[in-house]
Amino acid sequence: MSEEVPVGVDEQTRQGVVILGLASMPEGALLDEAALASVLSVTRRTVRRMVCRFELPPPIRLANRSTWRAGTILTWIERRIALSCAAWASTMPRLRAPLSAW
Repeated sequence: MSEEVPVGVDEQTRQGVVILGLASMPEGALLDEAALASVLSVTRRTVRRMVCRFELPPPIRLANRSTWRAGTILTWIERRIALSCAAWASTMPRLRAPLSAW
C-alpha cells in the first residue's frame, strides 16, 4: 500500500493521509501484514507482536498469509480512541461545587 505523498508534507501529516486512505477503503477490503504495518507506521514484526499482546485483532488466515479487514481495523482504532479518552477523563480532577453554592 504505497501512497504518493506531496513534497513538503511532514511525517505526522503523512500518517494522517494513510489513515484517511484506510478510512476510504471498502469495509471488506483486506490488508496484508505489510499494508497494516504501513498504516500503523510500524514494522511487520511489530504488527505480529501487537497481535500476540492482543493489541490488534487476530488476523484472518488467507492463503497462508495474515490479513485483516479494513473495517475491523477502523473499529479497533475507534475503540482504542474511546478507551484512551475514557482513561484520560478518569484522571481529570473531580470538580467541586462552585463557590457560589457555599
